[in-house]
Amino acid sequence: MVNTKQKHPVAEIYISRRELSNRLDVSQRTVQRLEEAKVISRVQIGGSVKYNWQEVYTKIQSQSKNAY
Repeated sequence: MVNTKQKHPVAEIYISRRELSNRLDVSQRTVQRLEEAKVISRVQIGGSVKYNWQEVYTKIQSQSKNAY
């Protein structure tokens, strides 16, 4: 992904399930349920599960807008 204004690569931020649950203020089990429902996707990096924060944030925002 390239930021066209700066012409530098934009680093994607990957966070743990614990960090994601803290940012969303939900339990880690709720994060798992969101995965199972295909609302969010995860990335396996070695033995760790990580989430692309920008992708999750965008999906959650669009879900909440569609709810009303």
